[in-house]
Amino acid sequence: MSVSQKIITSLFAIANNERFGFYVAEECRLIEKIVEVADLPFDEDTYRQVKAKLPTLLPALKEIGVEITHPRMGYYTVWAPGVKRG
Repeated sequence: MSVSQKIITSLFAIANNERFGFYVAEECRLIEKIVEVADLPFDEDTYRQVKAKLPTLLPALKEIGVEITHPRMGYYTVWAPGVKRG
């Protein structure tokens, strides 16, 4: 599996494993969680690679129903497919 595929799979799993269908974290914590769930090596290169690829994967994530929103103060929300936002 490519790194992009691992990131997409991780974000899908992260959101689906949450009780209410969404995960909220600061950018650095979100990237750490992606690396952890994807079982990637935790080093500076991997961190930079995930951070760089994340914005380019937003359209692919939206296609499978996972959406990432960036509200105020540096927090991101990862929404699982089918979760109502309100």
